[in-house]
Amino acid sequence: MKKMSFSVVAVVVIMVIIIAGEAYAYLPSDRGFSSSATISGDSVDYSVNANGAFVHQAILMDDGGMSGVESVRMYYDPSYASNVNEQRITAVGSQFFTQSYYIDQLTKNLRFRGVTDVTIVNTIQLRDALVKDISDGTIAGKGLVMISGAIPDILLEDDILMKWIEGGGYLYWAGNVIGSYASSSNGISKIDMCQTMIGTTDLSKSSESAPSSSKLRKEFSYESMITLYSPNADAIKDRMALGVGYCDGGYNSVTFVECGKGQIVVFGGEFTSRQIHDVAISIASGLNYRTKVIDYHESEFNRGLSDRFTLSGVHGDLSLYISVGKYHCAYAQRYGF
Repeated sequence: MKKMSFSVVAVVVIMVIIIAGEAYAYLPSDRGFSSSATISGDSVDYSVNANGAFVHQAILMDDGGMSGVESVRMYYDPSYASNVNEQRITAVGSQFFTQSYYIDQLTKNLRFRGVTDVTIVNTIQLRDALVKDISDGTIAGKGLVMISGAIPDILLEDDILMKWIEGGGYLYWAGNVIGSYASSSNGISKIDMCQTMIGTTDLSKSSESAPSSSKLRKEFSYESMITLYSPNADAIKDRMALGVGYCDGGYNSVTFVECGKGQIVVFGGEFTSRQIHDVAISIASGLNYRTKVIDYHESEFNRGLSDRFTLSGVHGDLSLYISVGKYHCAYAQRYGF
């Protein structure tokens, strides 16, 4: 296996135990990392443990009534046509950035950020899963990653995909223009769903690095500077949108867009390791278009650290995202209160 700067040698399995309002995250094959967080009255106390010296980041957020992501489906079906460039070379070695490689690396990134319920699904499996979610009313807390550059045609039948998102699902889209292509076993066809999905057809055409740091780039250590295919958040008028990462005017490297009770998250550019990093952060942290950062801590620590946020009368649907290692993340965990 080719090694990337963020590759994980061991599979990390996280067990979360919640007792009397206190949440603990343990890693059985933990490499020395663990954390805990407690909310009591007007304070949120947390601790982080590691096997050496690291930089930690802790972000206290108001989620605006939106849920975090508890499980992730990744769509991959080589029997269906795709519309992405899989001939790009990775930054290290000669590995092609295929969908399979992308999914493998993203899965590993998610696992050491505390997201372990990850399932790879083909077209039929995905359709059946979305239909069941809709029928059972079990959409909340579920994310879907699509990097094929095209929407499978059977998800367009009866508006299955849109019904799932509008019912509370989170779609994470990377790799090409959203809502513009449908796929089948016979090839690619054009569709016209961009406006319906994200509220605008004004998308970035620039493949150059964005010149400015946007919202929440520092706090979440977003890496990708490419806005290609991203919507102009300023042009979205009929719904809420949040652009983060790097920006070029209204175009951002990552854009969260309201869609019914759910959201669509668009990642700019083509396949890169930095984009994978940003997708993992966006899922694991539970970021959404309503997110408001209440407070932020960043500091170095050696082996152990305990700290506190004071709420000062702040109320809402709070969550805390703790990460260790910044751009070379070694561990992360989200706590919902």
